[in-house]
Amino acid sequence: MSFLFVGVIGQEAVRPPRAGTAAESLGEAQRIGLPGSRYDKVLRSQRLLEEGEADGGCRSWRR
Repeated sequence: MSFLFVGVIGQEAVRPPRAGTAAESLGEAQRIGLPGSRYDKVLRSQRLLEEGEADGGCRSWRR
């Protein structure tokens, strides 16, 4: 599970670094552009989005 924080103007989401990773020790957050992304689709539709994975698993995005 990971959390994304959406910027005030809704153009970018920020994912804080996961605990125990090199990014955490450097304090680096991942920035994701929202326009046209699956994250944007979930935020605007307010609906769950599920996509199948090649290994038979599934990823879910929700608000």
